[in-house]
Amino acid sequence: MITRTSGVTHRGRSLLFLRESLSLRYACYLMPEGSGNPLTSGFLDGVRLSSDTQVRECVHLMQRSSSHVLKLVVISLLSAVAFIMQYLDFPLPAFPSFLKVDFSDVPALVAGFIFGPWIAVLVQLIKNGLHFIFTGSEAGIPIGEMANFVAGSIFVVCTVLIARQISGLKGLLAGLLTGTLMMAAVLSVLNYFVILPAYAFLINWTVEGPEKTALVLFGIAPFNVIKGLLIAFVFLPLYVRLKPKLEQQFQMIR
Repeated sequence: MITRTSGVTHRGRSLLFLRESLSLRYACYLMPEGSGNPLTSGFLDGVRLSSDTQVRECVHLMQRSSSHVLKLVVISLLSAVAFIMQYLDFPLPAFPSFLKVDFSDVPALVAGFIFGPWIAVLVQLIKNGLHFIFTGSEAGIPIGEMANFVAGSIFVVCTVLIARQISGLKGLLAGLLTGTLMMAAVLSVLNYFVILPAYAFLINWTVEGPEKTALVLFGIAPFNVIKGLLIAFVFLPLYVRLKPKLEQQFQMIR
C-alpha cells in the first residue's frame, strides 16, 4: 500500500513537473522580446530560433510541393492541348494525302521554353501515346505516332537549345530554322530506311526504287520543311507576345 502510494505520488509529481515545464515553455515563447527577464531570455531566444527555423523549413517544403503540383498541372494541360490539336490536321496541295500538317508542336514548344527541352519531349510522348490509344493504327503498331514523336522532339529540342544559347529574337529564329532543317533531314532518312519499309512489311504498301527516292526527296523532305516553317510562323508571334507573362507566371516552378 505504501509502495503504491509512493508510486502514485511520484507519478503525480512527474506529471506536475512536465505540465509546469510546458507552461514555462509556452510562456517564454509568448513573452515579448526585450522583456529583461534574465532567467528566460536565453531559453526564449532558443525557442524562437528553433520555431523560426521550423517555420521556414515548413514554408519551403510547402512551396516546393505546390510548385511540383502546378508544374504537373501545366504539363498535363499542354499535353492535352497538343493531343487535341493533333486532330486538327490538314493536307497540303501538291503533296501526298497521307502527309498532313498540324500545330500540335506549338504546346510542346511552350513547355520547352518554360520547363526545358526534355519536358517538351515528354509532352510529345504523352500526345502521341494518347493519339495511339484513342485512334489506333492501321499497321497495328504506332508507326505514324513514332515518326511524329521523333520529328516533333527533334524540332522542339533544337529550337529550345539554340534559343537558350543565343538570346533574343535572333536566337529564336535560328532555333526554329535549325529545328526545321534537322527535322526534315532526319525524317527523310528515317522514312527511306525505316518507316516506308515498315509500312511495306505490315500493310503491304510497297514503294521501291525511283518512286521511293522521289517520294522522299520531293515529297517528305519539302513537306517537313514547309511544316516546320508554318509552325514557326504560328509560334513566333505567339511567343513574343506571351513571353513576359510566361516568365512572370512560371518562374517559381522552373
